[in-house]
Amino acid sequence: MSDAQAEWAAHICPDAGAALAALPPACRIVYLADGQAPALGRAVRALAADLVVGLSLDYPPGLDPRERGAAAPDTELEDALLARLAGFAAIARRWDRPLRTVGCHGALALDVADDERTTQVVARMLQRYDPALSMAVPAGRRGIAVAHHCGIAVVREAWARAPSSGAADMSSVRVDRYRLCLDAGGAGQGAGTAP
Repeated sequence: MSDAQAEWAAHICPDAGAALAALPPACRIVYLADGQAPALGRAVRALAADLVVGLSLDYPPGLDPRERGAAAPDTELEDALLARLAGFAAIARRWDRPLRTVGCHGALALDVADDERTTQVVARMLQRYDPALSMAVPAGRRGIAVAHHCGIAVVREAWARAPSSGAADMSSVRVDRYRLCLDAGGAGQGAGTAP
């Protein structure tokens, strides 16, 4: 990936109370980790008008297969994720900030990257809600092909530098990933300019 094709993104946990104003000009997309509605509302309001708003999902409570000992039924997971997505989109709309893209963090990010079934569940959920939304998947992982096959516009993400040990919990504001868009039809497209 060349810099001309890449755009920079930050994954932020609104509950961490991070200073969104600290985002550097190179950042074009902000993924807010799903959480409590008041914190999400404050974060959406604080974002600069030119930033693209995304949602970062993890497993809803009780649905992480590592905790429950088995995978939840596909429909149960899909419906739970859809409810979280719709809730966040409503918050974003309240502040005239349309949701453009969806990513994942935590255990769900690991499974979307490499587990075909989980990737299909998330892709179907996006198709049900809004097929125009893009889905962020780590570069070089099998989830890219699976989501693309489901007809979802895929955004390949890679760490701009080695992630810190706390990267999975997104406890600080860091512009730490670059993205390259791949539309649902299969053609790569430039997505902005990185520094």
